[in-house]
Amino acid sequence: MAASVSPKRPVRIGGASGGFTDRVAGIRRLAADPKVDAVVGDWLSENVMTGYGAGKARKVQSDKATTKLPLEERKKTAYYASTFLQCLEPAISEIAQNGAKLVVNAGASDTELLAEVVNDMVLGGGFDMKVAWVEGDDVTLSFKRLVAGGATFRSITDQRTLNEWGFDPICAQAYLGSLGIAEALRQGADLVICGRVSDAAPSIGIAAWWHGWGASDLDELAGALVAGHLIECSAFVTGGYYSRFKDLMKAKKHLDLGFPIAEVFSDGTCTITKEDMSNGIVNVETVTSQLVYEINGPLYFNSDVVAALEGITLEQTGKDRVRVCGVKGLPPPPTTRCGITAHGGYQAEWHFYLVGLDIEEKSVVSIMFSPTQFAGKVIALTGAASGIGLATSHLLAGRGARLALADVHEKGLLEAKNAILEAHPNSELSITVLDVRDCDAVERWTTNTASHFSRLDGAANLAGVIPESIGTKPLSEQDLEEWDFVQGVNLTGVMHCLRAQLKTISNGGSIVNASSIAGLTGRANNAAYTASKHAVVGLTRSAAKEVGARQVRVNAICPGRIDTPMLRSANSGPVGPEISMARLGTPEEVAKLIAFLLSDEST
Repeated sequence: MAASVSPKRPVRIGGASGGFTDRVAGIRRLAADPKVDAVVGDWLSENVMTGYGAGKARKVQSDKATTKLPLEERKKTAYYASTFLQCLEPAISEIAQNGAKLVVNAGASDTELLAEVVNDMVLGGGFDMKVAWVEGDDVTLSFKRLVAGGATFRSITDQRTLNEWGFDPICAQAYLGSLGIAEALRQGADLVICGRVSDAAPSIGIAAWWHGWGASDLDELAGALVAGHLIECSAFVTGGYYSRFKDLMKAKKHLDLGFPIAEVFSDGTCTITKEDMSNGIVNVETVTSQLVYEINGPLYFNSDVVAALEGITLEQTGKDRVRVCGVKGLPPPPTTRCGITAHGGYQAEWHFYLVGLDIEEKSVVSIMFSPTQFAGKVIALTGAASGIGLATSHLLAGRGARLALADVHEKGLLEAKNAILEAHPNSELSITVLDVRDCDAVERWTTNTASHFSRLDGAANLAGVIPESIGTKPLSEQDLEEWDFVQGVNLTGVMHCLRAQLKTISNGGSIVNASSIAGLTGRANNAAYTASKHAVVGLTRSAAKEVGARQVRVNAICPGRIDTPMLRSANSGPVGPEISMARLGTPEEVAKLIAFLLSDEST
């Protein structure tokens, strides 16, 4: 029997990360859901673990400091999973607002330091949350003493002893269980930072705290072990491991897979589901695929319990809902897994491989699958209702960006929003009707964007117009009102945007301005447009030199003739030279260039 007197409703645990480079948006998306009680995440694969362990060993060996350095100095030589902080920062307000608990293993070899950094972030944001950490996984000193005393350790993978292995161990980390996590939560912790715990331990600890289980509630702990195992790899269980992935491709649900949620009941049974309105799928096949991942047989060993899987049953109980029952618990083993790190030499190879059937389709997915490229980043775009702006918005939404879209045309902007959300249902975006000629309006839009999303990481200033007289009137007949209108949108509008964005954008951000090939080559009977686009190039160069010290990138793109509604609506007069490829460019082609310039890959 579980230790709780009266069974509570099931605890809903979201799996936000399956590795060091999983999507940045995971914690924020799950914590923003009021129905999610807790969020877990794994940042510590074995190769990451050994790298941090070796680094910490070098640091300990060379550290001669007798006084504790300031936090900012200690962060420079930290050996925790730094990518976790990128995931946490945009999620802190949602965690505080909705009260979800967060338990992660990102502490690696500097758990206490990471907890201190997280606490500093929490306090800096003005939030009242308690941060705890779990220690005890670093057993290097104990391990070395045992080895010096003649103890023999044998590898669980190839059965070699340390002597047969032939390397000198420099650090050792034990895989801890869940009871320390449960105790931290009982004492009121909101965020629990762990080092090397078993992958499922955060979920077991949360369920044990929620339902009041103790160490002797073996069936319940075993059920939670399986639940944690099923969500520990993030989107693997929601379609990432799905052999029928082509079905998801046909349904356009194969990208930006939803994060998994385990509903763990008081008896240890669970239901596996995923975020509402998200891509991917949860069915018996996807759950089975993840269940057998890293399982060597019917007994699944853990520091808290052994899960006997002979009687496990999986039942589809609804759309994207699978019930998991029949797991039995056995006493935990007398030993626990321990990772031993040694310097084994150097290797400079990297292999990326695809296996199994449907290789061509898998290669397409591997090329297309970049939903994490902009995960968590906030990008502001003008001219987003059509053409290049709309194509760029779609592309960035598919790659995880949080978007602030603006355009002067309200109807087109609403249609763009609906189309983006239909194609990318998990997208987070805001829309604003905006005339970029209005400096005050641009300032308000930029300020509101940074306030709403808590940051601004990039911008694409794409709003532009073509004069009605394009290609038909020489400069000597230039209409002055038309001149002022074209300069106001194409040039002054970009200046207004840059003026506001450069005061707000994060260090390391990126801004892309839309110029044109006409601004570089010049065109007869096209003075207003050519002059505006040529000036954008000069404006961009000046801005780039002003903010380069902040690692902010400012670039201009100069497309040729692109098949957009604006070009199609222009006068059919001679607007440019013949095109060698005998076709117009597409907005999607330009969008890929803009996305590259906005991405970290362009630094």
